[in-house]
Amino acid sequence: VGGARAGAAPAGGLRLLRLHLRGLLPFPDPVELNVDGIDGDIVLVEGENGAGKSTLLNAFPGALFGRTPLGDRFADLAARDDAMVEATVDVGGEAWRLHHNIARGKIFVVDPAGEYIDREGREGRFRAWAREHLVDEDVLLNSTFAPQGNTGIIAQRRGGRKETVLRAIGAEHLETLAALARENRASAKSD
Repeated sequence: VGGARAGAAPAGGLRLLRLHLRGLLPFPDPVELNVDGIDGDIVLVEGENGAGKSTLLNAFPGALFGRTPLGDRFADLAARDDAMVEATVDVGGEAWRLHHNIARGKIFVVDPAGEYIDREGREGRFRAWAREHLVDEDVLLNSTFAPQGNTGIIAQRRGGRKETVLRAIGAEHLETLAALARENRASAKSD
């Protein structure tokens, strides 16, 4: 999974531990990937055409954000009515489970103690939790995943690339400060 690494996630980081999926093309039966049990870096996922490499790589961001790196709706990968993906992720040293019930459009978050954040699986509640706990969606999709045909950050419009890079380095507030400085300069010139 593009640079997934064994060992503890850095403070505030995000690391995939396990991925469980069911009912996705081409995986109608349950499949589990235990990344935590793999030593070293994962740099390659290899297999025949149609074996499910792209689906497997799309399952992680799909479980996190409900869309794939190519911007496709995650629901388009569903092959059965009970299609689901569950990702167990290390967020700042704690294991959280993110269960995406694709057919019902629900996303459940289970905290390290096994408690549900929202038993209704409401997307808005999930998004609020994700903003607080996960890395930025565009940053993850543009920096970690490079599926077939995806040019990632390079394909973004000029302003979009800048915004993604600023979020990646945690400096988006600098753009606000620059805008204020430009306003102050313009105001000073007109005085």
